[in-house]
Amino acid sequence: MTRRGAKQKYREGDWFTVPLEGGTFALGLIARSTKKSHSIFFGYFFGPARASIPSLWDVADLWPADAVWVGMFGDVGLHDGTWRVLGRTPGWDRGTWKMPAFVHKDALVPGRWVLREYPNEDPGARPVGRRIGEAEAVGLPRDGLANAALVELRLTRLLTEA
Repeated sequence: MTRRGAKQKYREGDWFTVPLEGGTFALGLIARSTKKSHSIFFGYFFGPARASIPSLWDVADLWPADAVWVGMFGDVGLHDGTWRVLGRTPGWDRGTWKMPAFVHKDALVPGRWVLREYPNEDPGARPVGRRIGEAEAVGLPRDGLANAALVELRLTRLLTEA
């Protein structure tokens, strides 16, 4: 078992656990990593909150549409071992786990929305953006980079708060 502070290896296609408040766990999948370094990732995150660390068997029936949250995140939880890497499932297909377009709501200009896409599905690349209307923005994931603590908090709220 990986312990906090232990280094572990991880790459695109690896499944991992995310500890939640209250001692439960969510699942995550590294779908993309930046080409420049291994510090920015895009992933899919899944419930339900599990009472114990799941195994790779628990991910066999999960698909992108089952995710409760998708987003870009840093690798501190993976790097320090608090997010335990479970491994890669046989036959993992990068094409199935695509990186979507994101939306950014301009905080300074009310009603301005920007669709952002990352060239070559590289989360570390500079996004290409174009203005869109609010109707087109509905349902798209928000652009931004979440640190480990924010990912854990977001998943705790999504999976344990009714």
